[in-house]
Amino acid sequence: MVSIEYSQAATEVLEILDNTNKEDVEKIPKQFINFLKQNSSKNYQPNINFSTPIEKMNLKKKTIDILAVICNKYWCNNINRIEFISALEWNEILQQEKLNKKYNSNDIFNKNKKEDVNQSLIVVENKENLFTKVITKIKNIFNK
Repeated sequence: MVSIEYSQAATEVLEILDNTNKEDVEKIPKQFINFLKQNSSKNYQPNINFSTPIEKMNLKKKTIDILAVICNKYWCNNINRIEFISALEWNEILQQEKLNKKYNSNDIFNKNKKEDVNQSLIVVENKENLFTKVITKIKNIFNK
């Protein structure tokens, strides 16, 4: 059983392949296309506008992943495959850098320390209790 996300992605991929050059589709093994057909969603109707570039088609992430596998395994020659894999690796590096900046453990701990210091300053704030106030008033009266 395939998840809903994958079945919808398979439906989108089949829709894209239906609108792709027949020569390119024939490069994909029938078994793989049958696998996509068996696991595609029967209820999901993809809303793909083929007049827009693929980057702006608003495809699901899993659809893009499946298309990347098809491109890498069946459509790329050796030179294109090397370039394709390099581009994937570069994108992964950029994504990891972005995540490292967002979730940098040093920054998270420093932020928590700053918050702790601010909280401790609030807590450490010296407030006199009623007894101390009374004693201070009495001392002030006798000192005059």
